[in-house]
Amino acid sequence: KWEQIRAQTQVWWSLFSEDDLKKVEKAPIKLDKYAMMLRTKYGYTNERARQEINRRVAELEKAK
Repeated sequence: KWEQIRAQTQVWWSLFSEDDLKKVEKAPIKLDKYAMMLRTKYGYTNERARQEINRRVAELEKAK
């Protein structure tokens, strides 16, 4: 799923840069790093970041 998520990230969250995506890609647990980036860039709580990620992934799944 990461490739789909990566492709949509800058559409969903414009503050993510290519460098940010590379950092997430290198992380052992991508979900944790992705959530941390959302907390850093958007001031989300950990819970809110995970909810947003889950919501976006669910939308991707529906679009298939």
